[in-house]
Amino acid sequence: MPDVSNSARSASGLSGDAVDIHFALVGFGYRHRYTRLLSSSTVPTAAEVTDQVHAALASNPHRSARDSDREEVERIVRRDFVDVEPWPFAALVDA
Repeated sequence: MPDVSNSARSASGLSGDAVDIHFALVGFGYRHRYTRLLSSSTVPTAAEVTDQVHAALASNPHRSARDSDREEVERIVRRDFVDVEPWPFAALVDA
């Protein structure tokens, strides 16, 4: 049987690992209410969030046959939660 995991990943742009990472982020409450921060408020460090999400993936019994790539976890954590720019409301107020 051919390995279709890579073709499915490239066709959809989202892997099963990425979905699991996002579910873990939401489960820990790591999401921005308005998809971005409203201001430059404090956000936990990427290392803290990555540690929690990586541990959650490792302890998930439904993922027992799959290893979690820590670099991928950190990349998604940074891209979708930690390194998100705040909404530019200051620019809307200043004339």
